[in-house]
Amino acid sequence: MNKRYVIFISSDAWYSEVIKFVESIRDESKGFVPSHCGMDVSGHFREALSSGFVETNIDLYDKNQVRIFELDVTDGFVQAGDTEFNKVWDRPYGWHALLNGANY
Repeated sequence: MNKRYVIFISSDAWYSEVIKFVESIRDESKGFVPSHCGMDVSGHFREALSSGFVETNIDLYDKNQVRIFELDVTDGFVQAGDTEFNKVWDRPYGWHALLNGANY
């Protein structure tokens, strides 16, 4: 078994504020509302940004806006995840990528 960490982030970006607002209507507890997600793989934070699917540094985010969940996964899961991530590495991500999706 391997350890992987799924990381949920709640930021102050405009789209995050929209997600928080909509979620507050649905759930009045107004707790932690994530608007972004990534995964730590061997010390590398993999996420999808408007610039594409990239590896960045989790320290770029405010620690108060981050929740980390540990998963035990099999070797097959790790290999499948790496394969899928490598397929989208450096590809565009976001609404503009969806509009141009047929080109990929």
